[in-house]
Amino acid sequence: MNHDALKALVRKKIAEFAKKRGVNAAIGDKTDLFDAGAIDSLDFLQLLMAVEEKFKVELDFSDKEQGDYGTIDGFVACVAQKTAA
Repeated sequence: MNHDALKALVRKKIAEFAKKRGVNAAIGDKTDLFDAGAIDSLDFLQLLMAVEEKFKVELDFSDKEQGDYGTIDGFVACVAQKTAA
């Protein structure tokens, strides 16, 4: 999986979700997306589906805590870990 393409897709989707939710603050790679109001649980599921569709993978984050995937860097790291096996 191309790490740069994954991160670009995640950033794009997060920006779309944040705009839809009226969040105008800059969202950095280490910003807690839930605390910042950039995404909610439904947005997170849509993000998962977008990544699964784009990269033809199946992701299951049921063994992860929100703190593990609640930032762009964390989400990308979780996806990389899940797809490395």
